[in-house]
Amino acid sequence: MAGNTLQAMQIGLQVVGNNIANANTPGYIREKAIFTPAPVQELGSLTLGLGVEIAGIVQNIDKFTENRLRDAAGDRASAEAQENAFRDLEVILDSLSEEVSIGSRITGFFNAIHDLTLTPDQDNAAIRDLAIKSGELLTQSINSLQRRVSVQFEDLDTRVTQVSDEINTLAEEIRVLNLRIVTVEGGGASGSDAGALRSQRSTALKQLSELADITTIETEAGVTNVTINGEILVFEATRREVEVRNNIVNDQQVAQLQFADNGSDLIVGGGELHGIYEARDTILGGFLGGLDDFARALTFE
Repeated sequence: MAGNTLQAMQIGLQVVGNNIANANTPGYIREKAIFTPAPVQELGSLTLGLGVEIAGIVQNIDKFTENRLRDAAGDRASAEAQENAFRDLEVILDSLSEEVSIGSRITGFFNAIHDLTLTPDQDNAAIRDLAIKSGELLTQSINSLQRRVSVQFEDLDTRVTQVSDEINTLAEEIRVLNLRIVTVEGGGASGSDAGALRSQRSTALKQLSELADITTIETEAGVTNVTINGEILVFEATRREVEVRNNIVNDQQVAQLQFADNGSDLIVGGGELHGIYEARDTILGGFLGGLDDFARALTFE
């Protein structure tokens, strides 16, 4: 009995020491030892206990809280992508000094036109040249603004391709970890978790949730299946590839993600990818569309 107890306490101290050693390790999940009564011994009509033993070592984690944190991380990543788009747009607009802003260019242009109306019958070359120059400066300001915002638009479009690669890399990592975890844990037959492997998988799932709003389901065998808007991304030891497809949105060619096997769209409602779509198509795309409408109306008038 004393030997069983000492061995169990020694394992318990080892678990505590491992937790302390990994206190600052990113993604590490604290583990705990499960103590259970040791098998009994029968002596005649007596049933004697043999002390305590370790039933297993498991991660000390609340699955519901973990899923909520992943959802929150995806919402935060989406909001940050949109906030960055607004901030970049604000920087572009603020970088134009008061003397060369579109507002001041419009004022200068119409003032020059007004000066022409005061002397319509006079051949005043200076006033006419000033009106032409004011129109040229206004045009340059509009074109400059359009080019600078278009650069930000294209950067976000490029980021979509990068997100595609990151999703595929993380999905493959989760697939491999699923296989390794089931192998170590014996498909649920063992009382112990593959703690280090599960921590790695949890980190990969967290990173994936920041890219797209995922739904995870862990089976009794220890496998975590991942879906995005009902579409399977990782199922046990298999995964689906994501690829980029070019579409036309608001008369502009943009990159969107789809599943490679059947060509169905990767529809997201959260995560960085959702934020990129909103920032690119709604925020910057809407601004560029409004700028085009303004220039078209100004030209017509």
